[in-house]
Amino acid sequence: MPKKTNEDIARFRMNTAAFVMIWRNHLAKPGADNWKKFVLACFERFSREKYNMNTLTNINKMWPVSMSEDDKYEFLSERCYSKCMTIRTKLRKDKNYEVSLPTGYLSRTGAKKAARVTTEDIMNIFEGEDV
Repeated sequence: MPKKTNEDIARFRMNTAAFVMIWRNHLAKPGADNWKKFVLACFERFSREKYNMNTLTNINKMWPVSMSEDDKYEFLSERCYSKCMTIRTKLRKDKNYEVSLPTGYLSRTGAKKAARVTTEDIMNIFEGEDV
């Protein structure tokens, strides 16, 4: 399998302080405490950064007018989830501080990765079974 190069990876950067402020604001407002609203707010905030505009243009030259809310959500939902989980883990580990995610994060419909291979699966492969 060919190794991915930097050109193959769609970079979309989100400043952590700004990301956390958006997160905090969504948790504080009952009407905004919603995963999709949170992701779309992140997209609106960070898509205006020059480096992110370049990334989005490389993916779709007409992105400012052609991306629907669903396209924006699909593009950024798993990135937001990953960043949230990294921040939550660091806060829990370093400061023993718990923070929740906006409502609906568990039912987000992002790209799902294949299930992890268990030790049972690995043993079965060595025993000659295909997974």
